[in-house]
Amino acid sequence: MFGLKSQWPETRPFFPANRSQRRAINSNPQRLFRTEVVGLLFSFEPHYNENVDAFLSKEAYREIQVLRLTLGQKPQDGLLLGHRRGPRYFLERTWPTLQGFFAGPEKYWQLVQAFEGRVIGFFSYQPSPLRLEPILQPLGCGHILLEIFPRKKSSLALKCFLIDFNGSFFLSPCPLQIETKRQK
Repeated sequence: MFGLKSQWPETRPFFPANRSQRRAINSNPQRLFRTEVVGLLFSFEPHYNENVDAFLSKEAYREIQVLRLTLGQKPQDGLLLGHRRGPRYFLERTWPTLQGFFAGPEKYWQLVQAFEGRVIGFFSYQPSPLRLEPILQPLGCGHILLEIFPRKKSSLALKCFLIDFNGSFFLSPCPLQIETKRQK
């Protein structure tokens, strides 16, 4: 039992692009993990978090677009406000912050209390690893990170991650759905 490795080869992260790929993954969820037995400890490295997803409201998406128009060349960070229901995060509002995400853990907890516990994540325009350091710590674990990359014209590229921990903090990709108008 000691020194065994998983039967699946080491691969790059797999992101299912269509329904048939998602069904194949759901039928064999162990394909998502690289497993290595080290003594009596199992080490898992998730590549795709199928159990968690995020839903971005129209209002929050509009706020992100407006921030893009007003930010100019200076990168912008902030907090995501909303609630969690089961495995889904509902991102309802954004709250831009002046410098980085927060000045320190004490300031972060003051913000959480001011928003009555509705802080469920963070957003960052064109993030760099150095700018993400403040949230890759215990207070950020279990929160959502929304990375925003402006494109030409008025479009945006959004990437959603769950901040997780397994020996060290890492970002686990999770699907993002954006609210759209209903067809009548």
